[in-house]
Amino acid sequence: MADSGPGGKQFARARAWGCLSRRQAFVMAAVGSVYLVAMVLVLALGAGPQPEVALVMLWPVLAHFALAAFYVFDVDVATRWLGKVPTASAGAVWAFWLARHLVSLPLVGERPYDAVAEGIYVGRWPIRFPSEFPAHCPNVVDLTAELPARADVIRGRRYACVPALDCTMPLPGALIAAAATVGGWPGGVYVHCANGHGRSACFAALLMVLRGESATWRAAVEQMKTVRPLVSVHGTQAALMDDVEASMRAAGMLPPLAAEGAVPAASPAVAAVEMAERERDAGAGSD
Repeated sequence: MADSGPGGKQFARARAWGCLSRRQAFVMAAVGSVYLVAMVLVLALGAGPQPEVALVMLWPVLAHFALAAFYVFDVDVATRWLGKVPTASAGAVWAFWLARHLVSLPLVGERPYDAVAEGIYVGRWPIRFPSEFPAHCPNVVDLTAELPARADVIRGRRYACVPALDCTMPLPGALIAAAATVGGWPGGVYVHCANGHGRSACFAALLMVLRGESATWRAAVEQMKTVRPLVSVHGTQAALMDDVEASMRAAGMLPPLAAEGAVPAASPAVAAVEMAERERDAGAGSD
């Protein structure tokens, strides 16, 4: 996928060759190996209708080994291969992530979603709807490439799909365009990835900066952690987010940061209090 945004190729390589991508590749290869061993055992032991069983088990073997290769070489090709597009078609191997989602995430004990700022909710892919979705939220942003959009979640709501694999991020151009669009939507926004920890937190942080609720995306993430402690941004994601924020400031989409050491202007309320205190002190000195 070509990306016209600044640093697109650089960060595509960073994501592909980063240590987290290699770790994800190892996980995918391990899962594929388990399916491969199971398939061989089924054939060797003669259990069940062998051709049919082998054919069924061959698909997850190929899918996971392919994903392992994509994590190492080109995660953006993997995103397209999974079939997740802005119109929210289902990914080719989403069922395997869904099984993990249903089994492991409820054991963590984390809330499905949290309000991280006024009108901004960060959470996981809504396993159970509507109980795991903020009521009356009219907007949804989906950053998963591995899970399908739920029809009942997006029905009657504005929906933006900016797909990326786990532990990665969309390319800068797509991320900036989506943030600019969603930032103009009225009403609350539910931002989700698979777990509600990395991809969704990064996008929500960008929204918080756009809305003036945080000075930088890094400050926004720290604010999120006070209500959603498992929020975690990996190194390659952070590098891309730094680039995106700098590009948006250079383009005038975000206000420039205050110079280091500069004293920020006081709010009108604070200024009024300070003026009243000065007048009181002046009056006390003249007595």
